Parts: sequence; structure tokens; C-alpha cells
Amino acid sequence: MMAITSLLGLPVGLAQSPPNAETTPPTLNQQFNSLSVDRKAARDAADRLTLLGEQKAREQQYREAVTAWLQALDIYREIGDSPAQEQVYEYLGFTYATLARYDVAEDAFRRQLAIARYNQSFQGQIYGLNNLGNLLLKRGNPTAAQAVFEEALTIAKNIESQEGQGLSLSNLGQVSAARGDNDQAIAQYEAALTFFRRAGGETKQISTYNNLGNAYHQMQRYPAAVTSYRFALRLAKDHRDLPNQFQALAGLATSYTALGLYSDALSFVNQWLALAESQEDLRQQLMAQRSLAQLYYQAADYASAQTAYQQAISTARLLNDERAETFLINQLASLKLEILSR
Repeated sequence: MMAITSLLGLPVGLAQSPPNAETTPPTLNQQFNSLSVDRKAARDAADRLTLLGEQKAREQQYREAVTAWLQALDIYREIGDSPAQEQVYEYLGFTYATLARYDVAEDAFRRQLAIARYNQSFQGQIYGLNNLGNLLLKRGNPTAAQAVFEEALTIAKNIESQEGQGLSLSNLGQVSAARGDNDQAIAQYEAALTFFRRAGGETKQISTYNNLGNAYHQMQRYPAAVTSYRFALRLAKDHRDLPNQFQALAGLATSYTALGLYSDALSFVNQWLALAESQEDLRQQLMAQRSLAQLYYQAADYASAQTAYQQAISTARLLNDERAETFLINQLASLKLEILSR
């Protein structure tokens, strides 16, 4: 603790007596108060570092976020604050996963879960298990992910957590979808939405509606997919959830295209592109421009399709995405040959 308090520039222990003066030993109360001050100063420093990490993560400065959180974690360990450690490990897990550092992300989520189990925090276990399961699913291990999600669901049922049951069922739906069992996935997503509504929160419903739309789309039940994506888009806008807005807009564009309703599809692709441009998100711009080109082609508007392909090629170059650029150049060349052969 002395190293921490010295680093913060705070006094360590009691002030020294003048030379040759008789030293009075500190009382127990004085020692306790000194320790309390040191502990509070350390906690405040750790809390500031945690908040700094959150800010850096929002700014997509992930490495700086990790550095701040690791420093906070050291202090929380020093003062024995295990709930705070659990939260920081969750932040680290999500951030490492974003950086595609899946091994350390898994380690962070397992540490988060271990702390929740040690503290007998059942709610913490539900979230820790679902975090770990999502990572296992992302790493291509649906069997292990399913086992973890089912354990989370059992705990959620035992403590009658509506949100926990919704979260676990929604994630089990993703496992079913990954296996191609869209009927089962739809049933699980619908059940999850029921629990989320009972819990009274909307934010958890957003990604579930998008996933439900995906499952309906895979089964070519396009009107049902449109309905699900529309719910997702409305909630995502209300809660300023940009990733889910992008997903819902892409889903709506694809589903309306499959229905042959090109005017509606064009409206949602243009919304998608406008949102991506407003956020200066080049990757989403590229995806929207590519969808726009394909949509114009299907609608037999070949001049507009050429323009959209050229815009997409320019964006791919800005991203230094040679693979996408090559694909788009080939698509444009094929389109030009088709036009000449008519």
C-alpha cells in the first residue's frame, strides 16, 4: 500500500516528529484512520483509471483502454476489491475480443467468472457465463458454447432472473442458428424476447430482434424478417445503438430485395449509407455501396450500378482492402461486358 500512496503523493503513515523530540506511538484509532485514508485514495485512483479505460474504449483507443484497466486491476487487487476486479475483467474480455486476441479474452472472461463464483454472485455468474459462451461461439466451438449458455440458463431459472433467462435463451438461439436449425433458433429468440419484456428493459431486445430477423431471412420468411428488423431498427435508434442500426438497415435492404420491392430496399440502403457517412465509418460505407451496386443491378439500372461499384472501389482503396477492391473491379468488369453484349 505504501507504494500506491507514495505514487499518489499522499502521506504514508504519520508525520515524523522534530529531531530529538520524544516520539509518541500512534494509537489504534490513528493507525486505522491512516489505513482508511490510504485505502480510499487507492480506490479513487483505481476508479479514475477504470473510467479512463471506458472513455478510451468509446474512442476506439483500445490499447490505451487496456493499459488503464490493467493499472486499475493491480490497485483493486491490492485493496482486495473483488467486485471491481470482476467488472474490469469483463471490460478487458470484451476489448481483447474486439482486438481479436481471443486467448487473452477467454482468460479474462474465465477470471471474471471465477470471481463471481467465489463471491457466490449468481447474477455475476450468469453474465460471466454468457460472455464466455459468446467468445467460444465466435471461436467456432458451438458445443462448448451451448454447455456454458445452458449452465447460465439453469442459474437464471433458479434465481428467477427474467433478464438472465432472456440473455441465455437469446444466446442459445445463436448456437441453434450456427448449426442451421433456424426453427429452434426462432423459438429460442421468441422466448428470450418474452423474458426481456417481463424484465422491463429494451436494450437487450435489440440484438435478439436482429438475430430473429436473420433466422426468418434464412428460412425465406421475408415478411417476418422485415417485421423483426423494423423492431430492431426502432429500438436501436431510440437507444443510439449504432452497430444494431447498421445490422437492421442491412437486413431490411436484403429482405426487401428478396421480396422484389426495390424501392423500399433502396430507401434502406441509402439510410445505411448516410448513417455510415455521418459516422465516418468506411467499412460500413463499403458494405452499403456494394449492396447499392447489387441492388441497382437487380433492378436493371446498370448506369447507377456502375457508379455505385466505382464508389465502392474508391472506398476499398481508402481502407487498403485489396481483396475487396479486386472483387469489386471484377464485378464492375463483368457488368460492363454484360452491357456491351446486350
